Amino acid sequence: MLWAIITILLSATCKLGSCNQVQGYSLSDPRDVSNNATYLSVAYYVNWAVYDRAFYPKDLPVDKLTHVLYAFANISPQTGEVYLSDTFADTEANCAGDSSNEAGENLSGCLNQLYLLKKSNRNLKVLLSIGGSTYSANFAAPLSTASGRSTFASTAVILVGNFGFDGLDIDWEYPQNDIEAANMVLLLQAIREALDAYGNSLSTPHHFQLTVACPAGQVNYQTMHLASMDQYLDFWNLMAFDYSGSWSAVAADQANLFSGHDLATTPFDTRTAVSYYLSQGIPSKKFVLGMPVYGRSFEATDGPGKPYDGIGNGTWQPGVYDFKSLPLSGAVEIYSQNTGASYSYDAGKRELISYDTVAVAKQKAAYIQQEELGGAMWWESSADGAGNNSLIQNVVGVLGGGDGSTLASFPNQLSYPNSTYDNLRAGVPESGSSSATAPASTDIVSGDYLSRTAATQSAHLGTISTSTTCSFPSIINSTSLAIDPGSTTTEAVPGQSPSSSVTNTPLVPGKNGVPGCAYITASNMGPGAMCQLNYCNCGGTAAPLLTSTVSDIATTNCNYQTQPATRSCPTVIPVDRITVGGYIYKAGLLTSGSKSYMWNWTPPAPTGVVYDLTTANGRAITSGDSVLTMADGGMFVWPKDCNDAACIRPVVNIITTITGN
Repeated sequence: MLWAIITILLSATCKLGSCNQVQGYSLSDPRDVSNNATYLSVAYYVNWAVYDRAFYPKDLPVDKLTHVLYAFANISPQTGEVYLSDTFADTEANCAGDSSNEAGENLSGCLNQLYLLKKSNRNLKVLLSIGGSTYSANFAAPLSTASGRSTFASTAVILVGNFGFDGLDIDWEYPQNDIEAANMVLLLQAIREALDAYGNSLSTPHHFQLTVACPAGQVNYQTMHLASMDQYLDFWNLMAFDYSGSWSAVAADQANLFSGHDLATTPFDTRTAVSYYLSQGIPSKKFVLGMPVYGRSFEATDGPGKPYDGIGNGTWQPGVYDFKSLPLSGAVEIYSQNTGASYSYDAGKRELISYDTVAVAKQKAAYIQQEELGGAMWWESSADGAGNNSLIQNVVGVLGGGDGSTLASFPNQLSYPNSTYDNLRAGVPESGSSSATAPASTDIVSGDYLSRTAATQSAHLGTISTSTTCSFPSIINSTSLAIDPGSTTTEAVPGQSPSSSVTNTPLVPGKNGVPGCAYITASNMGPGAMCQLNYCNCGGTAAPLLTSTVSDIATTNCNYQTQPATRSCPTVIPVDRITVGGYIYKAGLLTSGSKSYMWNWTPPAPTGVVYDLTTANGRAITSGDSVLTMADGGMFVWPKDCNDAACIRPVVNIITTITGN
């Protein structure tokens, strides 16, 4: 739907002859760079931070930030389609505040958490960063054609509207020649037009931002068509780091501000890069200085400019240490104001680690003020220190934004009417706006449970209080309700005084052995109580609580029981999961025309069948299908009969092990 809207709007714009124009903007537009007294504060958040690093969006210092760049989305090298790189971390991981106990298709994971942060801090913008060093190899081929650039732009903007982003950040490292540099300009034009078309389609038009991560290496930035790029961009993020590393001949500074007398220790410098960009007509207030929140190590070396042998273990990868872990025990920090650089050195171990200390970070903040640059950027947020040892906090403090007063201020976007996620379309309830509290876990719920009358299968339910209490009095002990999962009705509860009502919310019931879920909202069940009861069809064939086909909407009689307790809910597997050998697999949904396909595991039974989730009809695997054989002998199958070029094979991820069944 969103793609169709963008296509229609772009088509209409082109017919008016304005496809090659960028919309004008007023002084209130976020691209206005006239106010030299305010600064951007930009931090990358990486989606893999939720794993070993255990760093979550809630840990971001959002009161010190104007922007979070969410890294990274990937690109199809064949078609140019932009897609999320880790759907579990991005949209599924359960975090506090997620709507896992509400009916409907709800956004969870990091992206829901970032949206909640936007609601509590209206000056915080979240941009989806596309590419990065890992995925940059996928840019060149699709961007070489108009079709590839169009697909890139339209699918990227779909992600903006579906997941609640405020814009896009392009991180192509790097265009290698004049042709690729020209294609980069054409890509930015296509994205700008698609973002404007989407923004203007909203009931209240909105400007969605477009930025790039740009190189500090001379060969790379001199290849790019900077002046042509700038007309489409809101600001630039200079990657002023990685001047040295495992590829270097000698130990050297990796993020020095100025050049030193010994070029071996400062082969690159930030001031030279900044000066070049500004000389090409880039407004200084659109140019944001990037800083590292990590150090690069060199072992068996006698110091800067000297040979080394090895790069050490690092915090998470060889040769790279989180700033918060530095200096290592036994090392001494050395700061050079002349070069705007620092490092630590352990003479006993002969180990040098180049990184920005707080002193260097403050010096760079002063440089930002002196050169009237747009602000500061950090790669990446999970590695920062805390409190007075935070690089972000210290830089923002120098810029005068410790209280937020000098941070650039313009509101984020909260309205995403075309999102496929119910909670994002509804705006996701503000944290603290209701006294409702979700169960501590999606698998452990507190309250009564609902069972089908005279049936062998039961389902557990959770209760969410929107008042001070949520208890079920014994007066409804034997009350039987008619639950119709196929329609929305309000029914009186017999035997209750005063009269209570139960409102059913319709759903698509489970089919093909996968579950469907619904919820019942019950009011006046007791003094001051209003409760939401969640229940699920856990799949299978043994008299499921809900009907097993869409066409069968016969009523189901259910009893409320009165023994409140904490009960273990069996693992509920959504429709885009498959269970095999004790694991839950993400199956990979893709909508194409009127069909939604998933990969099915073959075996188990039915062997050789791929399900169309829209019709629940199976078909045999054909030679045109793509298959992926797994280590335990099973096979995921992706049908190749969808109707558009975006039909590519999703990534298969093991989500979690099955427990409690």
